[in-house]
Amino acid sequence: KIFEYLAIRRPIFSIGPKGGDADHLLQEMGRGEIIDYDDASTMNARLDGLTKQWQEKGSLNNLSNDGLDRLTRKASTEELSRLLDKISA
Repeated sequence: KIFEYLAIRRPIFSIGPKGGDADHLLQEMGRGEIIDYDDASTMNARLDGLTKQWQEKGSLNNLSNDGLDRLTRKASTEELSRLLDKISA
């Protein structure tokens, strides 16, 4: 589901385990970071920040899709093909 969320060009408010693949992907794509389950103060701060941004700009739909092309099935298949060619050579 994370790929669909990335494609909508909005910040992602996510709660879960820090330091995992999803956390790294969100940070790499500039969509924020995962907030740890027990970190209520960061959850509140993030919600406050998003609320302020929405009030000032009237929208949260302002993020680019830069870098998302490499996450498509086509790009993944091409990368897999390159790896298979490399190990079979």
